[in-house]
Amino acid sequence: IIGSEVGVGIILLVLVFGVKGCVRGCASFGAPDDYHYRMTIYVGDKAFSDVRHVTFDSDLSPETFKPQHTYRVDGKAIPITLSGRPVFFAVRRYSEFSPEYVAILPDARRLNPSKKQITSSDISRVKGERDLPRQLLRSELSDSSYHQEDVIQNWPECVAFGDMKDPKTKRIVTAEKIGVTRITIEIIDAPEEEETDDPYPELKSGLQAVN
Repeated sequence: IIGSEVGVGIILLVLVFGVKGCVRGCASFGAPDDYHYRMTIYVGDKAFSDVRHVTFDSDLSPETFKPQHTYRVDGKAIPITLSGRPVFFAVRRYSEFSPEYVAILPDARRLNPSKKQITSSDISRVKGERDLPRQLLRSELSDSSYHQEDVIQNWPECVAFGDMKDPKTKRIVTAEKIGVTRITIEIIDAPEEEETDDPYPELKSGLQAVN
């Protein structure tokens, strides 16, 4: 009897892990391909840039049991070093619209005129440098009727620290305040150079918004 119980337990474990694997496999089916983009920030005649890697985590929605894909981006804070001024770091602000989506959307729509909804896969196939608008109305980015007149700020915020190891010393300013005149986005092939350590780990890769 004990042997039978152990056998049943093993079968149940196999079934549970098998189902989990199936769920992950089903969810990942149709997930957007990962891609890389370069963000370049211009201050006068100086340019500062970083390459960011976009991937998608896949799962099944517990409500609908349909695949859902969560956007993830990895990269480093972009240090903006100007003579006689503290180092500022361009950090991502909270927004439902990613910067590459905002910059590339017009061309993706032009290249896919029959599609009602532009996907991340459509965005990742558009090559060439595109300007990132400083701000747009929500109606320009989404067909949803929700708050269409809201103004969406697209440029990153910039933060400086009196002490890099003390978050309480941070100072947040707009990109325009430090002289940013243009920001561009470009989808690129995966970079061949090796990953380097982030010299400013206190910013947690500099991609999350600053609280």
